[in-house]
Amino acid sequence: MNTEASSVTQSSARIVVGGVLLCAAACTAPLLFGAATNRSVAVLLLASVLSLLVAPRPRSPWTQGLVVAIGAGFLIYCLIALLQLWLLGRWFPVPLLVEAQDALGAPDELARAATLNPSRIGEALPRSALVTAALLAAVLLGQSRRFAYRCLDAIVLAGLTTVIGALILHHVDPGSVLWQQKKAYLTDFTATFISRGAAGAWLCLIATTSLALLVRHVSRLLEDDIPDGAAAVTRMIAAALHTPMTTLFLLAGVAVPAYGLLLTESRLALLVLSIQVAGLAIFLAVYGSRRSAVAGLLAASIVIAAGVALLWAGGGGITERILDSDLTRDGRWAIWQSTLAGIFERPVLGFGAGTLRDGFPLFRSEQLIAFGEVRSAHSLPLELAFESGVVVASLVSAAWIAVCIVLASRVLRLEKFDGLSAAALAAATGAVCFTGFDVASQSFGYVLPMLVVVGLGLAQMDGRLPRERHGGPM
Repeated sequence: MNTEASSVTQSSARIVVGGVLLCAAACTAPLLFGAATNRSVAVLLLASVLSLLVAPRPRSPWTQGLVVAIGAGFLIYCLIALLQLWLLGRWFPVPLLVEAQDALGAPDELARAATLNPSRIGEALPRSALVTAALLAAVLLGQSRRFAYRCLDAIVLAGLTTVIGALILHHVDPGSVLWQQKKAYLTDFTATFISRGAAGAWLCLIATTSLALLVRHVSRLLEDDIPDGAAAVTRMIAAALHTPMTTLFLLAGVAVPAYGLLLTESRLALLVLSIQVAGLAIFLAVYGSRRSAVAGLLAASIVIAAGVALLWAGGGGITERILDSDLTRDGRWAIWQSTLAGIFERPVLGFGAGTLRDGFPLFRSEQLIAFGEVRSAHSLPLELAFESGVVVASLVSAAWIAVCIVLASRVLRLEKFDGLSAAALAAATGAVCFTGFDVASQSFGYVLPMLVVVGLGLAQMDGRLPRERHGGPM
């Protein structure tokens, strides 16, 4: 009996220590990313690895299999990267690069950037280790639903605080972020990020996570504390007033990031947020219980109405960008075409992990001469295929699609609304768009909290939805 109690106490201590480290990494990642240095990656990697080391062991076959699959994927990526490092010098004779630059008439700075640097692979491995450690830690620590909800609360709270602070600084000096003057997107709100695409992806993540928690919170109140006799709207108001601080916090967690998202003028982020809010409302109306449907539909209506008002009040810039959308004008279509040309050249093993900026000038089209150095393919699957080969890119893409399907299956089969699974599904499906058609994958300020939310949702797959009390997680 004492041994069993000691084991439970030890597991709880592991969850507390590991949870603090993981939450710290996920909450500070948007702040640390601004430096975009190996030092900031090392700080996040250290926190994630320590969190993983103290995390409890997997308690179910599902969790065990998930941990093995994630670990095996990381090892395969490392083996391919080391093989690429060995073969790198044989594939890229320097005269070929110089000849390609001369033929394109590229400026000198592009010619200097086209020197293939084997150290790029060494830089890519710690970044992939960070992704793996954070996802594994989230899966293992997410076995405790109490911690999982606390972690989501912490991410929303830290995100809301960061957005409010960044909005104040933006209105004081629109041409700067927290650590330096902007070099692009001078009048757009980018929070603590360099690009509006990464900022929009992170703001969308915070807003949808808070919305999932809001629907869960109100639906629980409707179920337990509010009498059935009143009308739906009256009962919703009574539920909101029953715990006003929690309701206000979660509403702010949706509205403030949504307002910031409009100021980023990111078309993709606005599209993804609109689709996810509409999708949540439709799902709850069709599949949810009566109380969850009422809570979800009213919450979604509030978000949509607030979004329309904010778009009318402060989103004129994004309206113009939507009406003036053109993939060819910003060079994205030309970047994708040039990246595909490189993939066809080395389809099996690619050019080397992290070497897109070095190998891209070989295939750079004349349409991109005026765009300067290209550091990203604006599509993670294409970038992975260029750097690590079509096989690795296909496996990663298939694995992420499988994650989305698994999370969707849980959301659909549960009788009650589960905020954890809904938030994870929103994060996973949003990542498909943000990493598939934009540069958000380059920013750990977005990637790390997104992986934590997805990992917490994946950890719930082997259990039923328990009965929760109001004294538990929010």
